[in-house]
Amino acid sequence: MSKNFSRGFILIELLVVIAVIAVLNNAKQRWNPNPP
Repeated sequence: MSKNFSRGFILIELLVVIAVIAVLNNAKQRWNPNPP
């Protein structure tokens, strides 16, 4: 549980944030079917 653990935890957090942003973008596209 040293540097490797913290580095892996940061990578997991980044993946979670990217996944949440992708889901939000999908929801926006579903609510707004018309492209900008």
